[in-house]
Amino acid sequence: MPINIIVVEDYQIILKGIKLILERYPDFRVVGEAKDGAEAVELAGRLKPDIILMDTNLPKLSGFEAARQIKNQNPKTKILMFTTHNNERSVDEARRIGIDGYLAKDCSVDELIKAVQIIIEGTKYFRSLKGKGSSQPQFSFSTTDGNTATPFNTLTKREREVLKLIAEGHTNKEIAQMLFLSVKTIESHRTNIMEKLDAHKTAELVRCAIRNGLISP
Repeated sequence: MPINIIVVEDYQIILKGIKLILERYPDFRVVGEAKDGAEAVELAGRLKPDIILMDTNLPKLSGFEAARQIKNQNPKTKILMFTTHNNERSVDEARRIGIDGYLAKDCSVDELIKAVQIIIEGTKYFRSLKGKGSSQPQFSFSTTDGNTATPFNTLTKREREVLKLIAEGHTNKEIAQMLFLSVKTIESHRTNIMEKLDAHKTAELVRCAIRNGLISP
């Protein structure tokens, strides 16, 4: 079942670029676009997407106010703020409102996709600045109860399915056939899994699967 997404961005060229990136992934479907905060609130109420990617600086209604109204109307809708304002004050405001993630626009495509996948699975995803004077932004992951997530917990439901099948000895082609996905999609999932788990060999994936109860030793 595809993940329904609304993209909210007042610069059309950026909005179209984000949409093109997301639509390269078969699990994602962009169901709506909005150019300002008021339009985002209306669209969210009508379409009830799984997740909204939204800028903080928007005409008519700020991203934070729009997010607050959307969360009040439909708490189940996930919101990922996608912004140029990477500072602790903005991150704290996002947390206070109940936003599910905060990501700077200088991130890579892989980081954006991972953030969406992680948030959909129920894990908060925030980019925060750690340490005074630090010029290197880092990502911090936290579960809904505020505890730091383990690398395994950052895997999406689909990635856990793929990990289980890899650990059972299936090839990418076999996994693709079993999950009704393309081989390219499975290869992408496998790469993401190895990056998240900091694994370099299949044997390490097998050990992780056993350790977390996906398969029996």
